[in-house]
Amino acid sequence: MKIKTNKVPTWDGDDNSILEWLDKTNHLAYRNPRVYRELGLIAPLHLTDHVARWFHALPDLMQQEIQQNWGPFRLAISSHFMNQQWFDKMKGQILRMRYRQKGHKNEFPTNYFYRKQRAIKEVFTLMPSETIMEIMNGVPHYWKVLICDKTQDEPSRVTDRGHREWS
Repeated sequence: MKIKTNKVPTWDGDDNSILEWLDKTNHLAYRNPRVYRELGLIAPLHLTDHVARWFHALPDLMQQEIQQNWGPFRLAISSHFMNQQWFDKMKGQILRMRYRQKGHKNEFPTNYFYRKQRAIKEVFTLMPSETIMEIMNGVPHYWKVLICDKTQDEPSRVTDRGHREWS
């Protein structure tokens, strides 16, 4: 299977979108070994703005090394752009996430759960019960009565219950 270049997402270096870009590109990469190899060469062509400038500023030998396949390229991007400062910033944003916050005014309850759960999974190492507690920190108080009880120890059970309550 050969990769269609129009299927490769672009990334402009926005801190808030790197996780989504990596996730989408990972899904492409793991379709088959050929796609995984080709993404090392194709992904740099889909970088824009300061990320493209970062890549082109790398020494030629380094560019060749990280373009062997998706693995080294992903590692180079992650190592450079997802540094400690990025993690600290993301942790703060995640802890401040709220249901229907600015930019998510028409959000469905389950979409909030998925959005915050995904962000927590990418940045924190939490037990399932801790993940639920952190997700619930950003919801209206009455939700806690409707969808949470002591037996729900998995985030997927909470989202399933929430989906049933609001669908």
